[in-house]
Amino acid sequence: MTVIALNTLISFSSPASPASPAPPAHKIALLPPELAHVGLTETEAQQQGYAIRVAKVDASAVPRARTLGQTDGLLKAIVDTETGRILGCSLLCHEAGEVISTVQMVMQAQMPYTVLRDGILTHPTMTEGLNILFSKL
Repeated sequence: MTVIALNTLISFSSPASPASPAPPAHKIALLPPELAHVGLTETEAQQQGYAIRVAKVDASAVPRARTLGQTDGLLKAIVDTETGRILGCSLLCHEAGEVISTVQMVMQAQMPYTVLRDGILTHPTMTEGLNILFSKL
């Protein structure tokens, strides 16, 4: 199932295009585990000339995933090194469809990734995994 989900993630990517003022839309595939994406992929960000940093963490690092026994998956974020803004995020994990909305709101507000890295997020929830993910930068 993970191979199908990863192939789906690749197909989620859209052709590279100039940045637009439109808010980032998220995409979700309700697979076990769920797959959700918002913004640019790593390849798209590089093609558009961004200097980026990439954070990755296994879903097993998220305390809530462990308590639920739902440890399959990966969380990944792409951040602009110049502005600290999140350019894109892909989540393949339990409750990814719920968690991606938090990332989308931070992106729409044009806040830096540190808002999620340093924010006090409810424990234990899957959203708390964003603290862990963004601390990898």
